[in-house]
Amino acid sequence: MKISTSITAATLALCCCLQAPAVDAAPLSNIQVNGSLALEEKYSDNITYTVVDPLPDFITVLTPRLEVKNLDELLDLKVEGGVRYTDFAKHDEFDNTDYDFGGSTAYKFSELTESKLAVSYKKDSRIDQLLDSSGLLIKGLSGRRQLEGRFAGGHYFNEKTRLEGNYSLSRDRYIDQGRVFTYHQGGLTVRRGINNLSEETVALATLSGGYYDYEYVSILQIAPLVGFEKHLSESWALTANGGPRYTRTNYESEASNDETDWGVSGQLNLHRRGEYDKAELSFSHELGPRYDQDGGTLQRTNLAASYAYRWTQDLTWRFEVRYLHLRSDTNLIGKRTVNQNNYMVLPSISYAISDELRLDCTYDYLYVDYRTDQGEHLTRNQIVLRLTGTLDLTDWPWGRKSKAKVL
Repeated sequence: MKISTSITAATLALCCCLQAPAVDAAPLSNIQVNGSLALEEKYSDNITYTVVDPLPDFITVLTPRLEVKNLDELLDLKVEGGVRYTDFAKHDEFDNTDYDFGGSTAYKFSELTESKLAVSYKKDSRIDQLLDSSGLLIKGLSGRRQLEGRFAGGHYFNEKTRLEGNYSLSRDRYIDQGRVFTYHQGGLTVRRGINNLSEETVALATLSGGYYDYEYVSILQIAPLVGFEKHLSESWALTANGGPRYTRTNYESEASNDETDWGVSGQLNLHRRGEYDKAELSFSHELGPRYDQDGGTLQRTNLAASYAYRWTQDLTWRFEVRYLHLRSDTNLIGKRTVNQNNYMVLPSISYAISDELRLDCTYDYLYVDYRTDQGEHLTRNQIVLRLTGTLDLTDWPWGRKSKAKVL
């Protein structure tokens, strides 16, 4: 499908609408309707993420989205969805249309107790769709659908003590291969203020766990963690936790023996939020699901640093570097083992043309070292120009509200 011409026409039409004068109007209710349209023009020198003979191409992506939400003191509701059209200039066989939709609600039972619930469903055909969640690339698969539900809640016992809980269920289905993977994750956290919850230091105790069910293996993991949050100054804050991690792997095949393993999980996060800048340094080591076609779990060691500075009210630049080490936690017979290092560099600049129109430019460098005897590795350089328009459609066509930009 060739959609570049229609994409450009649609974007120009949206820009004209965004710059048109609006008439003030009183809100009709607590309901807000927001729409957005994003146009991306990319160049990638390795669209298939291959070690040898990489394919370069120009890519056009059009993403319209719609969000409807109701804001209330006790109950917040939100429904949203979007479609992503991807068009490759030379390699038409990679053209695709993806979508996602979902809803969420937040309810405040009292001043002390609240809960949140979210459900989403998506089709995602991108090869790099797992880079952020697990660090892996999906190759040779199509028809992936993901249904996800998340629940979280919290309760203050007193001004010093708070209990928080969360649970998530994710079900990945590969339509073409007829395979289904299910992931359960959850945790309970007790937060105890050294003085009170609004002061500088909070002690944390967490019990987290996960159960991952594949067609040939099931994995249970439990990790008790202790840590703290501390405000070092008005701008700087530090969060840290850590503890042992227990893993039990059960194989359906009689040829494989069940496994029990002990390890360590933890994270450290130092972040700053100033008047004009933000900075963050983070380290984590954890066990989590692979989310790919081979199943199982991965041990992930992640180190990342980022800095963002707002030059003017409209112009912001950001620089981020990431290192990620991935290793298969279990050796599944006939499945791909993982032992690799990912390196990423992402400088970007963002300019707010108006309250409702923003231009972003990003350079995205990826280097993956597979740590094989043959020295296999892949590189990918990608430049992205993204124009995003947003509209408050609550009172459309009688009026609209401007959206303030934040760092």
